[in-house]
Amino acid sequence: MAKPRLLFSIVLAIAASTAVAGKRVPLPGIDNALADCLSIEPKRMRLERGQAVLDADVTLARSIGECGCTSAMAAYHAIATRGERKQRLPRGEVALKTGGLKSLVLGDGRSVINATGVVVALSCSGA
Repeated sequence: MAKPRLLFSIVLAIAASTAVAGKRVPLPGIDNALADCLSIEPKRMRLERGQAVLDADVTLARSIGECGCTSAMAAYHAIATRGERKQRLPRGEVALKTGGLKSLVLGDGRSVINATGVVVALSCSGA
């Protein structure tokens, strides 16, 4: 008797994750404090294990050290807006010794998917 319940739970979990994953999530805006050294172009938002992940293409014009950073690590965080309410999502870091496709984990996928707007802020790590 336990097997049908387990199967039902698995099917329900897959259906729920498919419904969330199927919702079109607009790409976030970028607040780039390192614009003199790099450009960042959002490519795709996706869900991974319940977390919202932004895949973005980074092009380095020069080392971020020339923009005042003390290491090749940059910090980022997202601000999700829903109506009048703004929620700052957890801070992350990304290595920027080289450009290319970078994956930024923004935080709880529900906060991002249910937001009316999301902005990702990029700055020097430790700033």
